[in-house]
Amino acid sequence: MIFVEDSHDHLETGLFLYGQNFLDAAYDNLEATGFQFLVGFTEDDIQLHMGSRSYTVDDKHHLVASLRLQLLTQQVYHFGRSSIGRYQRFLTATAFTSEDVMAATFNTEIMTEIGKVIGNNCLQANIACLYGPGNNIHRTPYGGRNFEYYSEDGFLSGMMSAYEVKAIQDKGVHVVMKHFALNDCEQDRIGLGVWLNEQAAREVYLKAFQAPVEVGNANGVMIAYTRWGAVWSGGNYGLVTGILRNEWGCEGMVITDNVLTQYVNGPDGVLAGVSIYDAMMSFVTDTLPQYKNDPVIVTAMREACHHNLYAIANCLW
Repeated sequence: MIFVEDSHDHLETGLFLYGQNFLDAAYDNLEATGFQFLVGFTEDDIQLHMGSRSYTVDDKHHLVASLRLQLLTQQVYHFGRSSIGRYQRFLTATAFTSEDVMAATFNTEIMTEIGKVIGNNCLQANIACLYGPGNNIHRTPYGGRNFEYYSEDGFLSGMMSAYEVKAIQDKGVHVVMKHFALNDCEQDRIGLGVWLNEQAAREVYLKAFQAPVEVGNANGVMIAYTRWGAVWSGGNYGLVTGILRNEWGCEGMVITDNVLTQYVNGPDGVLAGVSIYDAMMSFVTDTLPQYKNDPVIVTAMREACHHNLYAIANCLW
């Protein structure tokens, strides 16, 4: 991380973090760090540096080990309110109102300022990746996590999120919007099958994610537990690769929600476009190594690594 020498004795409340000018100054001095050559990498750059060639046995073991290493390092890839991994740390952060109240302002300038503060909070706490914001829809007023989501309107949700996400990422913090997609009901969301037509999906539920990617250059999402009919969101090639990556142009990290069930699995995910797993359980880490000699899945894992490297190269870490 990059910091200008500063005393933290006066960090008695999170309100100070709104004026973290030392972090802004540090960001301006990015050229003084060894990360400068990485910032601005494109997906093509990542492909070029990794190259294309035939696989050896060592390559296959390396790819599996690489993905497993990324699984293990996810303990530091979250917005830890009270802890990071197994090392307990108290963090000072700025308190905001819930997203529904933010969206009710219809004020994108406010969302930009909020994003700046959240980005500064993450820098102050050594947080590399933010698990948020929440971009699901208020499908019903009784939604269990409506306070985490902007509104019942896909366009409003998407535009408010776009300005917030851009401001966070401008600080060098990676963002994964959640939960992609159709996680609009908390009751039995693990295994929930949602049935809808494509028009409803695109005009309401996906639009809240589309604007942040196309307008705010959002660089990642967290995959939902929910299923499109009978197909898990992360195993839906048309959703992850077809829409998110190919149509909208999201080149960054696509991470699963915490792997608590076996249908959230490694092979289906990497083949559909998932690039990394928030794997507290061993379902994924036990399964993917079994495919180390499968050229199709190994190629998909390699492509997953490209996207993860692209996300890392375009943040400050």
